Amino acid sequence: MEILPVLTLVVAVATLIVVILRRTAPLQDKLDRMERGFSDALRSSASDLARDQTDAMARLRQEVSENFLKGVDGISRRIEEKLAEIRGEMARELSETADRNVKGFDQVASHLKELGAATGQMVLLSRDIGQLNVLLTQPKARGAFGELTLSQMLSD
Repeated sequence: MEILPVLTLVVAVATLIVVILRRTAPLQDKLDRMERGFSDALRSSASDLARDQTDAMARLRQEVSENFLKGVDGISRRIEEKLAEIRGEMARELSETADRNVKGFDQVASHLKELGAATGQMVLLSRDIGQLNVLLTQPKARGAFGELTLSQMLSD
């Protein structure tokens, strides 16, 4: 009688082992399938993430490029406007300077003309003084001139 309970216990343990082994195999298969599924999902997610990251980088690069070009265009436009303004100021200042120079040249030409006329008068006066000097170097002419001058003074 003592064998019967031990034998029953051995049969029960053997049955339990068979049941566990039968259940373990499907669980292992299920676990393997889940692992493969997770692995595939992880690969797919990594691939999607890499693709999304590449797309995001491309969009970011495009946005940065567009913003850079807009900035450069804006700076270029402002430089051109400032350059046009400076050119206008320079043209105005050059025109004013040219006008002042022309007026100055006109004044110099006018003064030179007056100086030429004065020089001509001085030459004539010098010639007349030279002739008067020649006349007054002769004693008879000097006396006649003195008498003429005295008579004019007395008549006045």
